[in-house]
Amino acid sequence: MEFNPRITYFKRGISNKCPRCGVGAILKTLFVRHEICPHCQMKYDRGDGFFSAAMAINYALIAVLYFLPLMLLWLIGWLPGKATVVLCFLGVMTIPILSYRYSQALWLGLYYYVTSENLEESQKEVEK
Repeated sequence: MEFNPRITYFKRGISNKCPRCGVGAILKTLFVRHEICPHCQMKYDRGDGFFSAAMAINYALIAVLYFLPLMLLWLIGWLPGKATVVLCFLGVMTIPILSYRYSQALWLGLYYYVTSENLEESQKEVEK
C-alpha cells in the first residue's frame, strides 16, 4: 500500500493534531484555538478569513448529521411536529457554538488534504 501524505494531513486535522507534525494540538479548549503549533511552530492561520470556510463545514455537518435525521423522523411519523420544531430550535442555538472550533480543525485538515504541496514546502523549510 502506497503512503499518501494527504490522507495523513486530513486524519491529523480531524483528530485535532497539527497537520505538519501530528503532535501539537490545534485547539487549546472547546472555544480557543492555538495560533501556532505548540510543537513545530507552524502558523495555523493562513490569512484574513482563512477559517471562514469552517462556518460552511459547520453548517454542512449540522444539516446532514442533525437536521436531516430529525426531518426524516418527522416525515415517517416517529417524531411529532412540535417536538421536531423544539429540537430544531435547540439545535440551532447550541450545536453551532459547540462545534465551530472543531470545524476549524476539520477545515485545516481538509485544506492541507487539497493543497498538500503548501504543507510539504513549509516542512522542507523547517527541516533545513
